[in-house]
Amino acid sequence: MYKFVKVRDNRIGLVSNWKLYCNDIIQLIEHTEKYCGRLIGQGIEEYFTNNTGAELKSNWAKLCVMRGEKNKTPFYIESTILENTIYKNKANCIFKNGHVLLNDNGSYMYITDSDEIVETVEKEQMIYPHYSKSDIEIKKFENGKHYYAFIGKLEVVDEDGNKKWNTYEYAEKMAIDYLNNLNTAIV
Repeated sequence: MYKFVKVRDNRIGLVSNWKLYCNDIIQLIEHTEKYCGRLIGQGIEEYFTNNTGAELKSNWAKLCVMRGEKNKTPFYIESTILENTIYKNKANCIFKNGHVLLNDNGSYMYITDSDEIVETVEKEQMIYPHYSKSDIEIKKFENGKHYYAFIGKLEVVDEDGNKKWNTYEYAEKMAIDYLNNLNTAIV
């Protein structure tokens, strides 16, 4: 089971968006693979396929380039260092605080004395409660034959491990079915 929480900062009354309440390393690894891996991969791909010198759009690519220029190191070194540093800091949150709260964009925090959990949802799958049909995105690679479905930052994978489909319509149907199944799995 996966526990998602909303947290209120009692100093200012602000309530956060949904965050995954993660209290073990195995779940942290799963979250990193499902949510952060895609963002990092897109940044790396954009950097290495940007032959025109166009401005980079990926925040990951931009950050790695900035760090590389400052440290006089190659992009791939900075990407590796940055990914490992962020992962290490998330793991340290678990070790020091017993938990880390993870956003679907890779950012994280932990609960402090001024914070309070105000809403909790448990799900059988690691998909954030705020995702809906409007978050479904169907992609096809240039010159590719297959369609890929995403719900927010999460890639849709069926029960047989398939993650690519022959038609746009079938990829969309798989994403809608996946989302519906996950939303009915709320405990």
